[in-house]
Amino acid sequence: MPTLEQSLLSLIDQHGFSHRRDRIMGAAKPSIRLVSAPASPVAGRTQFGGESALLPTARWPESDGCALPLLAQIDLAALPPVTRGLPTSGLLSFFYDFEAMPQGGGHDRTGYEVVYTPDPASACELPSDTSTISVKPLLAVPDITVPPFRSIEMDALDFSRDDRERYWDFRHAVLQLASTGDGPVNRILGHPDGIQGCMQRILQFETRGLTLPKGVYSWYEHPRAEELMPGAHDWRLLLQVDSDADHFDTYWGDNGSLFFWIHRDDLEARRFERSWLVLQCH
Repeated sequence: MPTLEQSLLSLIDQHGFSHRRDRIMGAAKPSIRLVSAPASPVAGRTQFGGESALLPTARWPESDGCALPLLAQIDLAALPPVTRGLPTSGLLSFFYDFEAMPQGGGHDRTGYEVVYTPDPASACELPSDTSTISVKPLLAVPDITVPPFRSIEMDALDFSRDDRERYWDFRHAVLQLASTGDGPVNRILGHPDGIQGCMQRILQFETRGLTLPKGVYSWYEHPRAEELMPGAHDWRLLLQVDSDADHFDTYWGDNGSLFFWIHRDDLEARRFERSWLVLQCH
C-alpha cells in the first residue's frame, strides 16, 4: 500500500502539477483525522462529548460563572506518531459554549477553554453539571494536508491563475486520501479546511490588539505587516471540529467549523490554556 506521501505525489502528477511538485510537497503537513469508531483500547479516551472529564485540578471550566460543555477529549498517547510537537501522553480536553456559540478570534477568549492533563492516572474525574453532546468514540488515523485557498501558505506557492483553477479539484482529491466520502472533516494538526480565509494572519495581528486601519482591507497593507506577517507561520492548528448533525450532534453557525489554534511557543511550553478559537461558517 502506498504511503500518504506517495499518494500525494501521484495526485500532484494526475492534476498537472508536476512543475510544482517540490513546492507542494514542501508545503504539505501531516495531520491526524478523527473519525467515528466503536470504543476500543486503540482509541483510548479520544472522543467527542461526554458527561465527565479527567482534569488536572478539581475545577470544571467555566465562562461567566457557567460551566462549559465538554466538546472533545483527545488521548495523546493513542495518536499516530505524526504529532509534530504535541505531548506523547496525557489528555487534551476542549470545552465550548454550544448555546452562545462564540466566534472567537484574536479579540475574544470567552466561551471556550483548552485543558491539558499531563497525568491522567492522578487526575480528578469530574462530572459535568451542564448539557453536552453524547459521547462519541473517535479513532485517530494519519492524514496529509495541503494549504487551503486564501491562506498564507497558499500565497507562498505563488500559483498562476491556471494553477489555482486546477487546485480546487486537486485539494478535494487530497481530502479523500484519509476518507471514503465527502463527509465532515475533523482533524488535529496540519492545514485547516478553512472556509472564510486565513486564520493565521488574523490571529497574528489581532492577538496583539491590532485591527485593520480605516480604509485598509488587507493585513499585508497593515503598517506593521513587514514586522509581523512572517510570524503568521508560527500558528499551529490544534483541533478542527466540523459541523456534523447526523453523527456528532454538532452544527456551528451556517454549516461551519470550529478551529482551535495555538502559537508555536505556547505549544512547546505546553501552555494549552493560551489556545485561541476561531469559528468560520458559510
